[in-house]
Amino acid sequence: LAPAGVPSPPSRADSLAHTCGLTTDGRVVCWGANDFGQTGNGSSGAPVTTPSVVTLPVAARAVSAGGGFTCAIGANGSAYC
Repeated sequence: LAPAGVPSPPSRADSLAHTCGLTTDGRVVCWGANDFGQTGNGSSGAPVTTPSVVTLPVAARAVSAGGGFTCAIGANGSAYC
């Protein structure tokens, strides 16, 4: 499926959560809200408007995101948050 726009309610949206994905080669990419550095790009505050690769010491095999955090499980079994 291709991404599709989300219909707006009568007023525009003021914020979105952050989102992360896992590529087929084990890279984690994140974008969106970054109030607490949850997109993993080394900064905090301003939203990340385009997907950016998170630097990890090993390839990832899983990623999970919550309200103020993101964690990945590395191919070596270690957790990175």
